[in-house]
Amino acid sequence: MTTRRDVAIAAAAVILAGLMWSGGTVLVRGLREVAPPAALSFCRCVLACAILLPFVTGDLRGQWGAIRANGLRLAAAGLTGVALFPLVFFTAVQNTAAVNIGLINATEPLLIAILGWIVLGHRLRGVQWGGFALALAGIAAIVSEGEIARLAQFQFHRGDVFMIAALFQWAVYAVVVQQLPADLKPTVILFMTFAWGAIFTAPFLLVEARVDPLIASANAFILIGYSAVFGALISFAFWNLGARTLTPTRAGFFLFLMPVFTIGLSVAFLGEVLHWFHLVGTAFIAAGIALATIPRVRARHGQGA
Repeated sequence: MTTRRDVAIAAAAVILAGLMWSGGTVLVRGLREVAPPAALSFCRCVLACAILLPFVTGDLRGQWGAIRANGLRLAAAGLTGVALFPLVFFTAVQNTAAVNIGLINATEPLLIAILGWIVLGHRLRGVQWGGFALALAGIAAIVSEGEIARLAQFQFHRGDVFMIAALFQWAVYAVVVQQLPADLKPTVILFMTFAWGAIFTAPFLLVEARVDPLIASANAFILIGYSAVFGALISFAFWNLGARTLTPTRAGFFLFLMPVFTIGLSVAFLGEVLHWFHLVGTAFIAAGIALATIPRVRARHGQGA
């Protein structure tokens, strides 16, 4: 039985996950020269596993049967959400325009919903389509900087292919994690996901190290530490918790908040300027999320689901 309190906790968990990922985006933007992407991804996986290991050793032995039975799903989660997503996303950012990134990224909740419908049978209702449209309008206001005519200048870049691939990988991760059995402990899921992530990232690290090796520095340690603790362990745990209660489809709507968080953190820490279109876009995004999620919360509460 899912109560209103359960849904509120799940929503807060997904929001906090998005906030921490946005914080990582701002940190990478500010320290983008100190750690190449494969090195950053590999190091955060290894550090996350090292932090978790003392707490999961007994559970790994006790749940080894369930781990083996779900080995393919755990490996798929590590490959898509942990290894490939950050690498492909970084490549996309380097090879496309900011407007393209914003608009394509805004389709992530819809992509999660489509995969959730195909694989899990979760369908978008009419009111959720309305919420998606409102939130998408908010994203459009932000990425166009209040000049909607700029969207007509959209031109397809080669980096857009990588962007679409990155979003697809995260959507696959969101659906795969939902399919893991409830009795498999969250800490075990996290450990195995990041262990597989490190394994799948290692070949990219070896290639990258030949042309752009990681150089040890205080800023590199700060970036890796944040990425491991907040960008990996805590945020993924919060996302997995929230998505299991809300379903990936409804949890995906909260990803619309990430541009808002990124803007707020950039204004606070990087000295960027807050404009009127940021506020208008935020209002539309908030209205869209409320429209898509609050009615469903009431329905679940009333049905005792």
